Amino acid sequence: MHPLMDFTTRPMTADEVLVLLRHQHRQCAQEGGNPDAIIHPEMTVADWCEAADWIDGPEMGKGLNDYFGIEFTGEEWRGVLEPSRKRTLRGVCDLVASKARVDEVREVSLFGRPCVSAAVFLAVRTYLSRAGADVRHLKPSTPLAGYLGESCYSVFYRDLPKIAPSRVPSLDFERSRIEAWLLCLFLGCFFLVLALASVATCTGNVAFGFAILPLYVLGSAALFGFLTFTRRPPKRTRLGSLYNFGDLVRTMLGEPILTTPDTSPHAL
Repeated sequence: MHPLMDFTTRPMTADEVLVLLRHQHRQCAQEGGNPDAIIHPEMTVADWCEAADWIDGPEMGKGLNDYFGIEFTGEEWRGVLEPSRKRTLRGVCDLVASKARVDEVREVSLFGRPCVSAAVFLAVRTYLSRAGADVRHLKPSTPLAGYLGESCYSVFYRDLPKIAPSRVPSLDFERSRIEAWLLCLFLGCFFLVLALASVATCTGNVAFGFAILPLYVLGSAALFGFLTFTRRPPKRTRLGSLYNFGDLVRTMLGEPILTTPDTSPHAL
C-alpha cells in the first residue's frame, strides 16, 4: 500500500503571495531578466515585468491564474496591472490573496509518534503522484534526478514552494552550448547582411548583393537550429544542491542537508 495525503486548505496571505512571486521571478530570470532584482510590494508592475523580462498584458493575468489556481477576469486583472507605471505589486498580491488557497500538510504518525518530516515526504509523494509520476518505490534516499523532468515541473515550480515558502530551491537548467553558438552565428549573419545591403545600396556594387544570399541562407539555418534546440529538454536539470528526496524534505523543514553535490551528482 502506498498512502497519499488528503490535504485541507486555508486562505493564502498577501505576504505568502509575494514570497511566491519572488520564487517565480528567480525561476523565470534564468531565461532572461535580472535575477538580482529585489521584488517588493511597492515595486511597480512595469519594473517587475522588466526585471523578469516579461511583456505586461492580458497574458500575464492568465499566467497568474494558472500559477495560483485562481480565476480572475481580464477586467479584474487590468484593475491591478494597468497602468503598469502606477500599479504596484501590493495590489497584485492583495487580489491574488482574496481567492488563492494553500494546502496544509496534515500531521502524520510514525511508530505512534508525530513526525513532521514523514508528513512533508508524504505530501511530496502526493504531488508527484498527481502529476503522473510513479511513486510506488519512492523513498527518502531516492535521487531527485528521475523526477525533475517536464512532467513533474509544476510540482517543484509551483506546488512545493506553496507549502514551504522561500525554502524550495529554483530548478537550474543547463542547456547545450550549441544553442549559444547557433544564436551567435545567426546574429553575426544578420548584421553582416544588413551591412552588406547598406554598402550595396550606397555604392551600387552588385558584388556585395551576391554575398548576401549565402549569408541569408546560413543565418536562416542557424536560426532554425537554435529554435529546434531550445524546444528540446535541457541537457541537465538540478534542484539547487539537493541530491535526494531526503535532502528536499530537510530543506523544506529548514534543516541542513546531509549530502553534497560534490559527492552526489544528480544531473539528468
